[in-house]
Amino acid sequence: MIVSINLSLNLDDQDIAFRFSVYQSTISRCFNKVIHVLYVQLKPLIKWPKRSELLKTMPMKFGHDFRLCVAIIDCFKVFIERPTNVKEHAQYWWNY
Repeated sequence: MIVSINLSLNLDDQDIAFRFSVYQSTISRCFNKVIHVLYVQLKPLIKWPKRSELLKTMPMKFGHDFRLCVAIIDCFKVFIERPTNVKEHAQYWWNY
């Protein structure tokens, strides 16, 4: 339960420790142990595609600029307040 709370709500260890009335070190140890168990159990389920398959789906812009790159991991998103000015709004647009 502690790990799912940590992963889903992104609360820090101190906050979770307070909520469960335990030490922060207990939360940290618990989290690390469970993540390690998940890693060991789930690792066989992860199948990495061959390089040729990865290159087929690589966006052309990345394939041209980063020829040795075989994968792009993009999991970071920051939500911002959108400017009302069109020119300012365009400065925050990402085109992959």
